[in-house]
Amino acid sequence: MALGVSDTCDELIQRGLIISKHNHIGSTFDRRFRCIESDHPMPGSASLRAGHELRIFCQSIPPGREALFCLSGGTSSLVEALPEGMVLADLQKVNQVLLSSGLAINQVNAIRRSFSLIKGGRLGNLLRDCSARVLLISDVPEDDPAVIGSGLLHPSNNTHPPKWPQPLEGLRKRFSMPFPKAYSDIPHQIVANQKMALLAAENRAKELSYKVHLHSDFLEGETGDVAKYLSSYLQHAPIGMHLWGGETVVTLSEKPGRGGRNQHLALQVAVRISGQKNIIFLAAGSDGTDGVTKDAGAMVDGGSCMRGEKTGLNATSMLRRFNAGSFLEASGDLVSTGPTGTNVMDFIMTIKQ
Repeated sequence: MALGVSDTCDELIQRGLIISKHNHIGSTFDRRFRCIESDHPMPGSASLRAGHELRIFCQSIPPGREALFCLSGGTSSLVEALPEGMVLADLQKVNQVLLSSGLAINQVNAIRRSFSLIKGGRLGNLLRDCSARVLLISDVPEDDPAVIGSGLLHPSNNTHPPKWPQPLEGLRKRFSMPFPKAYSDIPHQIVANQKMALLAAENRAKELSYKVHLHSDFLEGETGDVAKYLSSYLQHAPIGMHLWGGETVVTLSEKPGRGGRNQHLALQVAVRISGQKNIIFLAAGSDGTDGVTKDAGAMVDGGSCMRGEKTGLNATSMLRRFNAGSFLEASGDLVSTGPTGTNVMDFIMTIKQ
């Protein structure tokens, strides 16, 4: 996003602040830009430092100037400023509970907003007498700007109060804050989302002479339920490439193994299509990462379970231990893209022959 702004607005830019994941800022920017690498998907000390620098940057914008904010998914972890008395260990507990809770992203980010001095539109309080606008890459269903990145500059509508997991009740009573009212009417514009990406994938697949079936239903909920639905559908689905978008959830055990929701989903599907020779199934995160791993997801087929089990592993056992990534590495089915420069949720792509 920063490269795009730099290309189109170069002479207008006075200075900029770029915050992204570790090892995801691959380009060299000139002296006007300060680049900070931060922590994701679990916030860390770098997230607090980045949040501090973001607040200073906003406070120092001269009156009368225009600030352009480019926000995408991942912002919730990358930048944070905590209420008085709350420490990093508290923040990490919140995120550990949320990331393993199985809650939908709108509920997760509603809870994150309540523990933040900058989310839920609160960052807008620091802009003083400058104007601002926001460009967004959406990684949430329905492209709600209050949910993307936990809404740094968009106040929460609070129409759906969060469902608080019991382990967070103590922190909620001590540190959660009421949602603020709107500070100003800062315009927000979606510049990329999952629908755009799926249409691009459809067009590319047609160029490669595939018969394409683009499905409008958004895949969400527990991976086990989604795997059951997809596996059943594919048994009678027409030949060609099938495309879905979505973002599933996994309710983890206390000490999960290696993997992410896409790897877990892919292995669950692999178990269900084991022995079939006419289905290839891909589940991947559009940002190039899946869970706390460097892999984007996995591409499995009817031989995946057999290949993995030849190494002495059992697919069902590894799923129970939430260790799909280790099995998929053994079966040779992990997909590693590296940083993609975007984040528009997850993709499911299946070829049926």
